[in-house]
Amino acid sequence: MISAVRLLSLLSLAAIIITLFGLATQSTITHAQATEAERRANCESSGSNTFLGLPTWYKYLETEYVDGSCNVKSVPDTGNPGQPDLGATVGAVVFAVIEILLRVAGIVAVGYVIYGGILYSISQGEPERLAMGRKTIINGLIGVVIAVFAVAIVNLITGILL
Repeated sequence: MISAVRLLSLLSLAAIIITLFGLATQSTITHAQATEAERRANCESSGSNTFLGLPTWYKYLETEYVDGSCNVKSVPDTGNPGQPDLGATVGAVVFAVIEILLRVAGIVAVGYVIYGGILYSISQGEPERLAMGRKTIINGLIGVVIAVFAVAIVNLITGILL
């Protein structure tokens, strides 16, 4: 009989494989068959169709599509002529980089859950190895939850501040 932890790890692995395959297929189709309008829309949405769904570093900055390329607009103005608001620009880039790192941490945590499932599956009933696999899965799941909530908090803060 399959235990709940083993079933959870197998289902997680299957979901990840299906998701990665779907993202790779979507990415290939998007880049191979991108029209001018699709490129313009992708630029205006700050690159939402990126590798593994990771945001771009300029996600929270305004972009414009000019002569076939996506350009970041000039630094926001403070209202005083000749004095750009560098604090807002640096803050937006920092928030985007933090979000990228948190999403990568989430991907690593999912890999950790898969690794724990493999450890659990190959333990051959040895209590120490079963406990180590179970602990690895639990720690990975805790990491996934923390990463998801951290990304949500960053998105909430940037939505309020920017």
